[in-house]
Amino acid sequence: MNLDHKHKIIATIIATCLLITTACSCSAHPTAEVIIDKTLSAITAVKSYQLDTDFTDGGSAEYKGTKLVNVPDQSMAMIMIVTMGTGRTQIRVSDEEYCKDGKQYLKTIAESNIPQTFGWNKTPVWKEGWDNETQISFLSEVLKNAAQVSSLADEKIDNTDCYVLSIIPAAQAAYDWVLSQSQPGGYAYDVDMSGHQPVVRSDTFHTGLVKLWIDRKNYLPLKIDADFNFQGDIGPDPSSELASPSPNIRTMGFHGQQIFSHYNQPVSIQVPPEALDAPETAAN
Repeated sequence: MNLDHKHKIIATIIATCLLITTACSCSAHPTAEVIIDKTLSAITAVKSYQLDTDFTDGGSAEYKGTKLVNVPDQSMAMIMIVTMGTGRTQIRVSDEEYCKDGKQYLKTIAESNIPQTFGWNKTPVWKEGWDNETQISFLSEVLKNAAQVSSLADEKIDNTDCYVLSIIPAAQAAYDWVLSQSQPGGYAYDVDMSGHQPVVRSDTFHTGLVKLWIDRKNYLPLKIDADFNFQGDIGPDPSSELASPSPNIRTMGFHGQQIFSHYNQPVSIQVPPEALDAPETAAN
C-alpha cells in the first residue's frame, strides 16, 4: 500500500467519525435546563390557545372548565363548573365568563339558589385577574424558580412526542399557583372565613411536585399535572375565650391538571348582548 492511498484511508475514517459524532451531537437529548429555557421563550410568543382545567382541593371543591384565550387582545371566554361539598350538602355553581375591551363579564348560576342565576356582572379587567385567567405567568414562575428539576423519559400525548419534566417548585411559586386557581363562586384560599389564619401560605408549603409535558417540536406545554400540600399553624379558635396552648396545625392538599391545546389558532371572542348591557361595578 503506497503512502498516498494510506492517507486517503485515514482521511476517510476521520471524516466518517466526524459525521457520526455530529449526528450523535445533533440528536442528543436536551438537558432539563435547555428545555426550560426554550419553553419560557415559546410561551412568551403564544398568541392564542385553549386551556382545560380540572382542579381539586382538600375542602371537597372541584373546578372544572375550559377557556379560549386571545393574548394580544386580552380577550377570553370561559365556562367553569364549581362543585363544593358532597352528598346532600353538595353545591354546584356554573360560571360563564368573558374578558374583552378591558371589561370582565360574569354570570353565575347556582342550582341551590332561587332564582338560580345571579345575572350578568360587569367589572374592569385588572392585571392580577387577567394573569389568573391566562395562567402563563404562573407556569413561568414555576419554571424560573424551580427548587429542583429532572428530565424524565419522553412520552406521547395524542401521538405528539413530548419531553417530560419533573419539577419540585419553590414555595412562593406553589403558593401563587394555588391562589391563581380561585374562581368566582369558589373558595378564596388566602382567607379563612372562621377567622383563623389561612393554612395556605408561602411559609406553610410542605411538599409539591409538578409534571410537565412539552411538545418536542415547538417546546410548547401540552399538559401539567400538579400536587401541592400546605401544613401549618392557623392559630387559636377566635371564638374561644381560651388561647390554645399548643399549635393548631392544619393541612390542605391540592391537585390540578391543565391541558393546553389549539395554540395560535384564530380566536374571536363574542360577548352576549345581555352581558354588554349589564351594570358595571368596581373590580374586587
